[in-house]
Amino acid sequence: MRVRRVPRIVAPIAIFALGAAAAACGGGGSGGASPKAKPPSRVFTEKELTAALLDHVTGMRKAYGPEAGAYGSLKATKAGEQAMAAAKLDKPHCREIGHLDKDSPAVKKAPSAVVVHSSGLVSVTEALVSLPADQAGKPAVAAMPADCARYSARVGDKTYQYATQPVSVSAHGEAAQAFLTDAGFGGKTAMQLGAVTMRYGNVVMNLFVAGRTVAKRDLDAIVEQAYARLTKTLK
Repeated sequence: MRVRRVPRIVAPIAIFALGAAAAACGGGGSGGASPKAKPPSRVFTEKELTAALLDHVTGMRKAYGPEAGAYGSLKATKAGEQAMAAAKLDKPHCREIGHLDKDSPAVKKAPSAVVVHSSGLVSVTEALVSLPADQAGKPAVAAMPADCARYSARVGDKTYQYATQPVSVSAHGEAAQAFLTDAGFGGKTAMQLGAVTMRYGNVVMNLFVAGRTVAKRDLDAIVEQAYARLTKTLK
């Protein structure tokens, strides 16, 4: 399938909110419950991960991908790095939180797949990363320092503000965590973003919903659909 351009809705304003939310997700916590069946612990191939991605979201079309490859080589990964490099944060230590350690050989070479669905007003990004078996049970990302729940990033001539809060979603996977983030500038919210991170064995699944308004029910719906496909496909 021809890879389309990443929608503008996910950058630059969204990329940093995603980092903050995913970082908070990395704290563990009791947001989710283990699945009834024991998840497989083997490393999945890029082809298998691609098949496990959402292939359809009602009212949306594929706007990017699916793209598959080693995590460190994905265009989506590199685009995120470029967006972060172009920004100046008021709290520099918040820059790398919430992201898998792309410099770790194990993570850098890990099979992964990503896809973006969009309606033009709302986008849904899903990423799957199959970490080595010895990484199972370890936090996917580092926990977020408390002061990174609110921060700002200057991109070009605009300064964006971010505020993240935890929410509960349908219990799925292992250590499932979800957060909603208000992202805006000039004291006004420009968009809302929802992020969900969970594990299925050694597979890390990140879901990211971005739009003018994103509600808890929106996260619940996409988690239900994505997790069902993940567990049905990866055996």
